Amino acid sequence: GSVLSTSETQFVPTILGAKVSLLDELGVRPAVSFLGNISGPLFSDIETGTVVDFRFNFQHQLTDKMSFAYNLGGSVNTNINDNAFVGLYTAIVGYSLTPKLSTFVEFYGFLPSGNTPNDHQIDFGLVYLVNANFQLDMFGGTGFSDVSPDTIFGFGLSVRIPKN
Repeated sequence: GSVLSTSETQFVPTILGAKVSLLDELGVRPAVSFLGNISGPLFSDIETGTVVDFRFNFQHQLTDKMSFAYNLGGSVNTNINDNAFVGLYTAIVGYSLTPKLSTFVEFYGFLPSGNTPNDHQIDFGLVYLVNANFQLDMFGGTGFSDVSPDTIFGFGLSVRIPKN
């Protein structure tokens, strides 16, 4: 009946999403796409409701190896006690180390409505392109705000469904 140790480690919700290309990059006009995600309490210690979020993504290819991307969007948690809107932003610089391996630095934040404080974070990571339709990524970082986590790490996989 004694507690031998405790941990503040938590699993965040599993996220499923889709990204749809809207415009290709042309001159100074960035490539534009729309990203929609849904997440919920599957494998999560902290999420009690379903979260739906959306983002408009903008990307510029600066050189053959370096890109700059940014996005703006929002999120709503369908939990009865937390049905508030949260604004989202991200700015990312990516660099291709090889044709299959890239690195990135990402600054992002959450801007909740109401009296909840803003949350600003940064992370760094690697992306490995397994093939033209499948990639793996891992990242780690930290937060800048009082409400931000001290340490962030994670991994992901992305599958591209080719156009016919």
